[in-house]
Amino acid sequence: MSVDSASDSAPESGAGSGATAAVAISTAGLAKSYGEAPALSPIDLEVPAGQRLSLIGHNGSGKTTLIRMLSGMLEPSAGSATILGVPAGSPEARAAVSYLSDQPVFYDDLSVWQHIEYVARLHRTDDWEDHGAHLLEAVGLAARADDLPTTSVSYTH
Repeated sequence: MSVDSASDSAPESGAGSGATAAVAISTAGLAKSYGEAPALSPIDLEVPAGQRLSLIGHNGSGKTTLIRMLSGMLEPSAGSATILGVPAGSPEARAAVSYLSDQPVFYDDLSVWQHIEYVARLHRTDDWEDHGAHLLEAVGLAARADDLPTTSVSYTH
């Protein structure tokens, strides 16, 4: 996951003598549970813009859960998170976050075409429609542009 803090409108933190740094990631009591099973214990975190952060831990320790909550793909059970001063998962935060999962995740309520439009608009791409149509043709999905993503696919041989 990376956060693009190159925006001129990134909020600044700190006080005093002009030497302020934007806060890229901030969490307060951010936690996730599935029923009684904790997936991520409450975490308070502040990462200044330009700083790198490595998440290291055993399988099941909450690394992916944290990243998915910060990227807006998973709702926290408690606490809050901000990306460049705006709530994680908001359109502004999603525009600043890049996350490539080993298993792609799609929004259940957006069609294939709407996903292409969503990404194009997040990156402030003008005249994206022709390129989007070309991409759908190239991967054989033009006929499915208005379909919603499915979570299961069956193949017949």
